[in-house]
Amino acid sequence: IVVTELNKNLKTKVEVTQIDLAFWGSFPKLSVDFNHVFIQDSTSKASEHDTLLFAEKIRFEFNPVDLWEENYNVNSIKISDGTFKMKVDKNGGNNYDILRENNDSTAATPFDVNLESVHFENFGYAYINDVTSQTYQTFIHEMDLEGSFNSSVFTTKAKANIQIVKAQSGEVSLVKNQPAVLNIKVNVNKDSNSVSIPESTIFISELPFVFSGEVNDNGFDFQLNGKNINIKDAANKLAIKELENVHQLEGQGVLKFNVHFYKKGDPLKPLS
Repeated sequence: IVVTELNKNLKTKVEVTQIDLAFWGSFPKLSVDFNHVFIQDSTSKASEHDTLLFAEKIRFEFNPVDLWEENYNVNSIKISDGTFKMKVDKNGGNNYDILRENNDSTAATPFDVNLESVHFENFGYAYINDVTSQTYQTFIHEMDLEGSFNSSVFTTKAKANIQIVKAQSGEVSLVKNQPAVLNIKVNVNKDSNSVSIPESTIFISELPFVFSGEVNDNGFDFQLNGKNINIKDAANKLAIKELENVHQLEGQGVLKFNVHFYKKGDPLKPLS
C-alpha cells in the first residue's frame, strides 16, 4: 500500500528491494522496514543510475492497534545509510521536482502520515546549483527532527551532528571537511508558504556562528555571522584562501565573519 501510494503521487518511480515487518526493535511500536530504497531523479534525460535518493533502510513506525484496524498512520520515520542529491542545471531545471499535482481530494486511502519525528543516520546530502555556482555537501552522522509535521503552522526542532564535506560558492571555498553541530528551531507556515529559522548558534569545527534565515514566495534570505573568532583558529579550520598567510604571521587577532546570501523575486513551489 505504501509503495503504491508513493508511486501514485510521484513523477518518478520508487523501487524497494525488500520489505520486512519488525516489532522488537521498535517496541512498543511496530515498524515496516523498506530495504534498498531507490528514487531516480525527475529530469527527462535521467537514467537508472541518476540518483535522487537512495537508502539502505527506511523504517516506518506505526501504532500496532492502527495496523490491526487497517489504518496505516505513520508516526515516525528513520532513514539510514543513504544519500540525497539535489541538482539545479544551468538552465534552472532541477532533479527534485517529483511530486504530482493531485486534484482528487475525495480519493480515500488507508495510508496516512501523522509524523512526529524523523531520524537520519549515516546519510549523505548534496546540493549543487549550476546557476549560482554553489556546491554544498554534507555527511549526517545523526540528525533528529521533531514536530507536529501535519499541522499547517508548526515548529520543528533539529539537532544534528554532521561533517561538512564542502561548502563552496563560485571560486570561494568556505568550509572543507570540518565537523559541525547544530541545535536549531525551524518555523513552518504552510498557510503563508514560508519557513523561518530564528537566530541560532551553530558550531563549525568548534567555532561558533550565529545563523538565521527565511524562505517564502519572494525567495530566500540567510545570514551567517561569526564574531570575535580567533584568527588563527579560523585559518586552521576554515577553507578561505585569504587566511592561508596567517600561518606565516606573528601576533594575535580576531575575525569578524558575515555572510549574507539571498535571492529575491523567484516564486517557490508550495511547501506541501
